[in-house]
Amino acid sequence: MNGLRMVDGNAARQPGEGVADMPRHARASKSGATDMGMSYGAICNDCGAKFTANEGGGFVFHLLHCDHCGAERAISFTEIGEPHLRYIKGLDVPYSEVTAEHDRHIQQTYPGEPMDRDEYEAAVEQLCGQCECGGAYRFDAPPRCPECRSANLRKDPEARRICYD
Repeated sequence: MNGLRMVDGNAARQPGEGVADMPRHARASKSGATDMGMSYGAICNDCGAKFTANEGGGFVFHLLHCDHCGAERAISFTEIGEPHLRYIKGLDVPYSEVTAEHDRHIQQTYPGEPMDRDEYEAAVEQLCGQCECGGAYRFDAPPRCPECRSANLRKDPEARRICYD
């Protein structure tokens, strides 16, 4: 088994099958599926604005949102550097199936001390810096409406969803 199953027409990992102790944004959902990055049409429940929202990172980057205004900040694993290597070093399994060979190489040869998920997320959030609005980029901050900044959103049933990794 490759650790994937179909959920709503999308490939998703089975819980516990080769999945790393993933950051909050990519943990298994209630259905047991691991969330992948998604771009989707959203509607604000407070002001009615329609817009495109993005959630989740991918195989080689994280996507964080500002905890105040909802602005996005993508940060590559290359930009994260040492903390990412330390995080991969501390995992019992590869971070993802796509990066498994690279991750195993890091786990076997990287001389640095391992870093747990909480330390890693704190380091990444610090590297992302402060948003122009004064807020902070966080893994657990939701997308927000660009008009009224509300996080009270729903998916637009008429818009397409695009999953990415």
